[in-house]
Amino acid sequence: MPNRREFKNDRKTPVDWSPIDYGDYGNKEEEEEEEEEYLFDDSYASEQITSNSNRRPIVKTKSPVVPKSLPEQSNSVHVDEKHLNSRRVPKRIYRLFSENKSKTEVMEILKEIQDEEDRLLQLKDTDGTATTSQMLSSFPRQVIGEHFKRDEKQVLNYLETPVLKRFQYGILLFNSERQILMIQNHQGIWNPPIGHRRINNNFQLETIIETVFRVFNTQICAKHQFTDEIFHFYDLHDNQHTDSHKYIEKRLNRNNVQNDSIEQVGLFISLFDDPILKFELRDRRQNQTCQWISIDDLLKHNQSLQCDLIQPFVEYVESRMFDLTNQFQHLMNFNNDVQQKPLEDVAANQTINTPYRFSLAKPKRCLPISDDIFSRASQCIEFEIDNNLAVVDYNNYKPELLVSFNITQRVPTDHMNIGQYDQCIPHRLEIPYYDQPRVNSTFPNRIRKAFIRQPKKTSILPILIAAQRHKIDIHKYDVISERNSLTKIALNRAKYVMGVTKIGTTLFLRRHDKRSMDLNANGFRFERMCSRQYDQQLNFKQLIEGQIGDFATLITAQADAVHRPTHRAIELKCRSSGKNISNSTDFWLQAFLGATQSVIVGICTNEEPPRLKNIREYPTPNIIEDEVKSKLFTHLHQVLHFLRNNVNQDELHLLSRHYDPNLGKYVLYLYKVAHQDEQHLTFITQAMLTKLGFHSK
Repeated sequence: MPNRREFKNDRKTPVDWSPIDYGDYGNKEEEEEEEEEYLFDDSYASEQITSNSNRRPIVKTKSPVVPKSLPEQSNSVHVDEKHLNSRRVPKRIYRLFSENKSKTEVMEILKEIQDEEDRLLQLKDTDGTATTSQMLSSFPRQVIGEHFKRDEKQVLNYLETPVLKRFQYGILLFNSERQILMIQNHQGIWNPPIGHRRINNNFQLETIIETVFRVFNTQICAKHQFTDEIFHFYDLHDNQHTDSHKYIEKRLNRNNVQNDSIEQVGLFISLFDDPILKFELRDRRQNQTCQWISIDDLLKHNQSLQCDLIQPFVEYVESRMFDLTNQFQHLMNFNNDVQQKPLEDVAANQTINTPYRFSLAKPKRCLPISDDIFSRASQCIEFEIDNNLAVVDYNNYKPELLVSFNITQRVPTDHMNIGQYDQCIPHRLEIPYYDQPRVNSTFPNRIRKAFIRQPKKTSILPILIAAQRHKIDIHKYDVISERNSLTKIALNRAKYVMGVTKIGTTLFLRRHDKRSMDLNANGFRFERMCSRQYDQQLNFKQLIEGQIGDFATLITAQADAVHRPTHRAIELKCRSSGKNISNSTDFWLQAFLGATQSVIVGICTNEEPPRLKNIREYPTPNIIEDEVKSKLFTHLHQVLHFLRNNVNQDELHLLSRHYDPNLGKYVLYLYKVAHQDEQHLTFITQAMLTKLGFHSK
């Protein structure tokens, strides 16, 4: 095998790592014009690439902030959020169609082509065998072209050079064992989860971010290794895999590009080291297997594995394994608040926007709070089971609905600003009454601006404001929290971290996590389908009191819909495959804590828009066995007693459950936050309670 330098020089397809425009390569002046348009934020200006050059183009950038120890390179490029969230359509697509057609008309034709391809993929042979992507690729283009009478010639021209399919985007996940998650299609080719951008129902081009999310979650599903529960949506953003500094693009030499070949691949490169999750193929229509393959095998046997397309990315990860592992894990702990600085890539002669190199040992927790905060903690206590506590009867919880209220989906970033949060909670109540949809009915259309990122710091103010408006005395409760925090504690699996503060005798809990919502996900569309008259810009929440052992609790729980005759909450879930209720323990606990009458599951098709195939209702008491219910509440009661005995008055603590590789298991610790970190992590104070009218007792 040639050494690394010889291997790179021997590569048949030279690599250019700079982001490019989709413009037509045939005309130099047009190309320069399009590259200027592509860099629309006026941050960059690129020089023309000579047609016979194998080197990277020289890209002039505004002077970045570069540490003196690293040389600044003129050919470095920064891929920012605008690039990843742009919907700009390649100009060369418009050129394939008549000048008399507007851009909207062209997008409508492209959407119709896409729908026709999707229809062909839904076909089945006479023996019932589903059509695979391999079969579709053998269909003559005329089959699709004949669908368009007036525009057939232009459609066939587009199908000769399908521009969108020549630009592929995805994510390359690697682990600390020097392996990369790969998928093999029916042609035997191995790639990470990648795909091209599609046209949405609003006739807009997907952003790169949207494409990566869709491609990953249509090809892959995550499975809990201990419980076999399947998670049908793995949030790449929440798990910090799609931050812009992790994204790089590989551009193939234009001289070697054929009509049907790929011109460019853009990948997020991110570390995945979750010990309890494994990935599986969602179905085998397009692919036949997925598995973790060692980097050494990918480099040594790239021809037999047919993975030439991502070879440069594999080399990049191989050459920077140590840096990428340390830096990406460190970034996760800082929750994206660290300063971004370019780091020179010697192997690929390129600069990407990765964090500046830190001299920090590999973090152990991988939580959304800096590992340094835990290290500075003045006290650390490990949770131990108290055998003197009696088993808790879950039936004594007896949830009682106190009040319902609405809150806007988009909330302030300042989690302690009472005035701003007060404006987000309308005084007039709207209720999402449940109207059962008909089987075979179509899901609501996708909406624009569907992706909502929640603030980094969750606020406890909605509970307090709702209680204050309805004159509820919060001092009579031992625990005040969102339902989610109690759910995480009771389930006692995976990792979590939450802030804990005691004011008077009341424990306040606040979770720390990164959350986002994709309102175009089938679950949210099913909710809109079941309550069409409800204002979807509002969330419907309820204040519920209960009793967990000797703890009086006050929680907020979001309700998806309300049963009109009983006025009780309903949980709505949507599935496209697998069991109706795959994670029944989660469903029951969420429903029971929130005084929910039942869980309604809709089964939908995989087409767009989806159709409702079936609908089934599960009464909350029947979802899981009584023995499991008692274990959940007993563990929750044990942890609450642990907090009561160890959280000091008016001091901030962190309750953290994380995987300890040295012990080979998850551990639960209570940390007393150092004084220097309190201001950053504080979420509730007596002054806030006094301002809301809750005076100390």
